[in-house]
Amino acid sequence: MSKHEGNYACAITNKRLLCAQQKLIGNNLVSVNLNTISDITMNNGAIWSIITIDCYTEKFNLAVARACGQNIYDKFNDILASVKNKKNTATPISSNSQGKSMADQLRDLKSLMDDGIITEEEFNAKKKELLGL
Repeated sequence: MSKHEGNYACAITNKRLLCAQQKLIGNNLVSVNLNTISDITMNNGAIWSIITIDCYTEKFNLAVARACGQNIYDKFNDILASVKNKKNTATPISSNSQGKSMADQLRDLKSLMDDGIITEEEFNAKKKELLGL
């Protein structure tokens, strides 16, 4: 429930915050990379909780029913902390146990794909694995 009479939705994934609002004519969609969020704050009113999302380039407010405001605020912070921890513990792009750099491994995989030894899907899957995505 929000101040937008059910015409507003917000979702958070491990990479993005998505907010959509249906208007009388058209709609608004905001998609924010979690890595650009610098701060989240919350203020409780009598009926509404206002969650402020502060990004590097913009700041916006979400008004939600006070009864669910703390839960939403806590979940946002949990996901942001998880994303920041994952970023800080990411495997460095240097070398693997066989001594090959990640770039060399990707070049080898690309050659295998170009030669028809592996498919593009297999290449993309292995690339995501190497990059930790």
